[in-house]
Amino acid sequence: MKMKIDMHVHSEYSIDGLSSPKELLENAKAKGIGFAITEHNNTDSWDRFRELNRQFNVPLIFGEEKKLYIEGKLVGEILFYFLQEPVVSKNLFEAIDEGKKQGAILSVAHPFDFLRKPVWFGFKKLEEVKTKVDAIEAFNARIYFQGLNKKAEKFALQNNLALTAGSDAHTPKELGNALAVAEAGSLEEFRNCLKKRQTRVEGRLAGFFVHLPSTLKQFGIIKVKKEA
Repeated sequence: MKMKIDMHVHSEYSIDGLSSPKELLENAKAKGIGFAITEHNNTDSWDRFRELNRQFNVPLIFGEEKKLYIEGKLVGEILFYFLQEPVVSKNLFEAIDEGKKQGAILSVAHPFDFLRKPVWFGFKKLEEVKTKVDAIEAFNARIYFQGLNKKAEKFALQNNLALTAGSDAHTPKELGNALAVAEAGSLEEFRNCLKKRQTRVEGRLAGFFVHLPSTLKQFGIIKVKKEA
């Protein structure tokens, strides 16, 4: 049995997200996929997703996308999956240790995307963390150049790391643009496939203009009222 999971999704609980939890769960149910909810630097949406998912019963991974630093300088972002509680530290290596103590799966987000902060660098400590994480985001649908995804996939394969994929959805229609696929019948089996490097990725790029609504929300031009 194949399980398909969009492993990088934001809701309105992220500073630049416009999707309500209900919209995401409805869309996932209709598409027959699961997803990981990975808000920017917070886990505030978890309770709402748990409550609503009693109705939808979508395969749902609780995680976080966290900006991490060394000596106050941004290194990049790591996706934490199967978390039990928020990761507190903002220090790169301390946060990795926190995640590992929870039994989380860690994947470096869009590692070669030089247009994301830190601009021009991509993930700055990739060589230093490649033995400490489980996976590389080998397909990010919001990346501008497909070659950067190919570079990420090549790096993962060369370093015996699992492949993850995510739409990086900030709007409802983006959900499912990129998926990690595994022979699994449950989330626990999917997690084991990640640990064993038995996932593959599929997807399509979202295009240049998909960033506009999330950017407008981030700067307060678009207002989103959280669902009751």
